[in-house]
Amino acid sequence: MRIVWATCGILALCLGTLGIALPLLPTVPFLLLVAFCFAESSPRLHHWLVTHRVFGPPIKDWQARGVIRRSAKVAATVSIVIVFGI
Repeated sequence: MRIVWATCGILALCLGTLGIALPLLPTVPFLLLVAFCFAESSPRLHHWLVTHRVFGPPIKDWQARGVIRRSAKVAATVSIVIVFGI
């Protein structure tokens, strides 16, 4: 079962990474899914994700306070407006 969780986590990580560049693909929900999958599959992968300099802070914010940063919400809104404007 650990292999299934790790595979789902890697797939969600790929989608979340794509979401950084593609404005209509959400990044943070995929990262939260990755954190869950890696926590179920491998403590080492989960630790890597939570301590990662790019992926870690949104996950820590969610775990600590259950929120997504305002700057992330603003960036998502602005990028969606730009894409629809084009």
